[in-house]
Amino acid sequence: MNSKLEQIRAEAETDGLNLRQIELGYDRNPIPFALMRTDGVQDAVFLYVNPAFEVLSGLSADRLMGRSYRAVFAASSEQEREKLRRVATGACRAETHSLLDTFGRHMRLEFFSFDICGYVGCAAQVVSQQQLSKHLCLEDLANIGELVNGGLLVTTAGEPHQIVYCSEELYRLVGHESLAEFQEGVRERSLFSYIHASDVQPLRDQISELVRREKMHCILRVRALSGEYTWLSVQSKRAIFHGKKVAVTITHNINAEMVRITRAHKLLVNTTAQYYAAYYVDARSGIYYNIQQNLCEYAAEITPTGDYASWIISYAQNYIHPDDAAFMMDVLSLSAFVKNAERVDGQLSYVRQYRRKFGDRYEWVEVTMSMREPKTAEEEPIVICTFRNIHQDKLIEDEKRYMEVFSYAVTHSYESVLEMDLHNRILYEIQYGESGLFRLPRYDMTIESVHRYAVVHIHPDDMARFVRDFHPDTVSVPELFKQVQFEYRRRPNCDSEYRWCSYTLRRFEQAGHSMLVLFVSDIHEAKTRHQREQSCLQHAVLEAENRVSDKNRQLISYYGKTIELMSSMVEYRSMESGEHVRRIKDYTKELLKAAVELFPEQNLDDSKIHSITEASALHDVGKIGVPDNILLKPARLTKEEFEVMKQHTVIGADIAKEIPCVTECADESGYGYEIARYHHERYDGRGYPEGLRGDEIPFSAQIVAIADVYDALTTVRVYKDAYSTDEAFRMIMDGECGAFSPRMLRCFEKVKDRFVSIRQRYSDEAKT
Repeated sequence: MNSKLEQIRAEAETDGLNLRQIELGYDRNPIPFALMRTDGVQDAVFLYVNPAFEVLSGLSADRLMGRSYRAVFAASSEQEREKLRRVATGACRAETHSLLDTFGRHMRLEFFSFDICGYVGCAAQVVSQQQLSKHLCLEDLANIGELVNGGLLVTTAGEPHQIVYCSEELYRLVGHESLAEFQEGVRERSLFSYIHASDVQPLRDQISELVRREKMHCILRVRALSGEYTWLSVQSKRAIFHGKKVAVTITHNINAEMVRITRAHKLLVNTTAQYYAAYYVDARSGIYYNIQQNLCEYAAEITPTGDYASWIISYAQNYIHPDDAAFMMDVLSLSAFVKNAERVDGQLSYVRQYRRKFGDRYEWVEVTMSMREPKTAEEEPIVICTFRNIHQDKLIEDEKRYMEVFSYAVTHSYESVLEMDLHNRILYEIQYGESGLFRLPRYDMTIESVHRYAVVHIHPDDMARFVRDFHPDTVSVPELFKQVQFEYRRRPNCDSEYRWCSYTLRRFEQAGHSMLVLFVSDIHEAKTRHQREQSCLQHAVLEAENRVSDKNRQLISYYGKTIELMSSMVEYRSMESGEHVRRIKDYTKELLKAAVELFPEQNLDDSKIHSITEASALHDVGKIGVPDNILLKPARLTKEEFEVMKQHTVIGADIAKEIPCVTECADESGYGYEIARYHHERYDGRGYPEGLRGDEIPFSAQIVAIADVYDALTTVRVYKDAYSTDEAFRMIMDGECGAFSPRMLRCFEKVKDRFVSIRQRYSDEAKT
């Protein structure tokens, strides 16, 4: 590695880009991938390319890494390089274009952001969709086929998949000497006869996706006439070829990669189709008995019979991988089995996977435990345990299943990846090591284990929310390709500090298998910075709200004085003192204070008391619309005149609706409307203007009604003298002035002395 490249890679590590993790994540990915760095001014430089990119470009990693994008793709235009710079500098998330490299190979490159400014990923395909148009001829297809290291196949879109074209490399791969021979073989058999039996159904599922989505991608094994299998990465798209619907399939030969993955884990004993050990346990006595054991050196740890509990401890200590040991001791426990097993038709069973030692290495094993539930007390409870080696299948399955998940995690810089198996209630951690992708069982997903984890690792203030969010029975499962995000304060152990962490729950779909994956990342610095910014913003908002509140209080005060002045003018017009309005407000306030003590269900706080008190000034504002000959008449009004007088409630309500709202609204019309319209209604329904009964009358209007009647009785009017305060009190309590609510009368009785004091205060002020 040259010194310039070493310097660039060191700077990448300083910038927070984990190159080792990227290399592990993309090394065995059949999709060609490259990582480049640019500062937006200089041309992009290759930092890493995976083997698939080497094959596609025709250049080795040694020749690519450290070279500039311009040097490799000499035919690229400045516009195309600008797209790359846009992604690298964060101006956009992704860009796609096609270009012609120095070897004449057409490539379609998709640049995507790595969330670190200056770095960009690049996924490559051999041919763009535009080249698969109806204008293609066989010569064009042959030229395209030469660019693909696995071959090119064009078939009709439906069964029996008649061959339109097949590149020489592909038909020779399956053992035919010519295209005609291959076509004849397909007519006699089927394209599916060249596919490994285990891959046929997944391929059929993918073909159904091709019909629905017009494209597909899968990895499968193709069998040659010699019986040998070759791993291919297959990408297909629907297209139109001379007016006929066809499926254009581009294949990449990834056999070398897949052989490299599996060669290091080749099984010493062929246990694919059989168990290497099986035994049963008497659940009452705790004694196990050997049923069947293959004659291989790695099965000798199971003696013909023995104590089951002691064997579990010895087995876990000597044979189970340390990361799986504690988990598997719980799994193999008979009590845990009875508690967690799935019950179907009288059978208890579950299947678990773990790593155990074979010689000097660990391989994946699957244990199945099952028991028929005893129907009688005499029936023996027998648990059957069987073991089989699934290592090779597991590695291949995990490579295919978790590559997309792991690539997603690397791309978005997540620190850890966990799979939530809600069916078996197990939480796995997905890791990438020298042996490839694998997953470790971390926790049983029970409410008890979730709570234990929260007590140790989650901040006390976040604990209840964490337990609720990850309760195994109610966890929120997102829609496909959607995600749910949670944030908590977490600590690795009891001695460390709490730091903000993000938990992102996302659902993937892989070959019909739904995966619920949890991505975890430390967001402490970003979160605390955001909180500081939010705190500053909230402080600024609070200051602005305080300034607005001061202005509102001033405005309310101005409106209140205006309303009081307008109401007083009405009183002056009726030859009464303007002090009537102020006295009504004082009486109303005292009645409301009494109601707070007597009737707490009214929820009268200081704000409501202030609002109703201020609105009481509007009670007679409608008298402005009553003619002088009626309003100022010193004698008793006629029936017709009284009907006109009664209209002041309706007029007042209409006026109140048009006054800007300066009080808290009881409803959309406000307290002013209620008081002006209904303060002459009476509890027995004999009031006006609507004849409301009982509590149909708004509470605010009932309060002001008593205050208004009391002030009218104790004040000299053009048509009467003033009554004494005692006489006025008696007349109201005895119902001589109309029926009032018993609750209002209790309030009135409680504030009698306060009313007398208010009346006296105003009389004293008038004399001075």
